[in-house]
Amino acid sequence: MKLEGKVCLITGGTSGIGHALASLVAERGADVGILGRKTCEKARQLETDMRSRGARFYCSTGDVANADDCRRFVQGAASQLGGVDVLIHSAGGLV
Repeated sequence: MKLEGKVCLITGGTSGIGHALASLVAERGADVGILGRKTCEKARQLETDMRSRGARFYCSTGDVANADDCRRFVQGAASQLGGVDVLIHSAGGLV
């Protein structure tokens, strides 16, 4: 899949599979927004890695089961990254 110039949003992106996916799509040229229940501090190394590749990065703390958190994440990421092309739902738990 060609991701260069695309904006990918990933839920559950602060750890586990979501974190690995964020790194992978950034390697393929995408800008990345992640949402996680854990603090964005856990994502700082990921942010550093992405920026070194020239990717833009957005992180938001929240719960996918909370509509306001999801709305804030999508609006913030779209505003900062210039839209949304891909959404990957990788958060665990019930939604």
